[in-house]
Amino acid sequence: MLLAALAVGGLIGTAAAARLQQRFGASALVRAGLVIETCTHLSFALVTAPWAAMVTLVVFGAHGSVLGVIITSWRQRVVRDALRGRVNSGYFLFSIGGSAIGALAGGFVAQEGPERLGP
Repeated sequence: MLLAALAVGGLIGTAAAARLQQRFGASALVRAGLVIETCTHLSFALVTAPWAAMVTLVVFGAHGSVLGVIITSWRQRVVRDALRGRVNSGYFLFSIGGSAIGALAGGFVAQEGPERLGP
């Protein structure tokens, strides 16, 4: 259900991205996106009810899709055709590689358990 909520948010964000960009502009959406992402991560840390997590995932999915459309479109406009493959590879190396490092670090933290990490 949680993954489905994320997917629903992604579909909503994809459908709304062009209209939002025309109305507010890419710069304002990226700035708002940083605030939204911060709030969703805070919500993930604090909520305990499944319905609240689902709502947060819908918002997070929509945000991710809108941000993805804006960033990818900008990168395609500013990078020369001959370099686009290299730039995209570097972008994905850091974004996916960062996720892999974060998952590894999270595994070590989870292995320690909450009783060893807190006071």
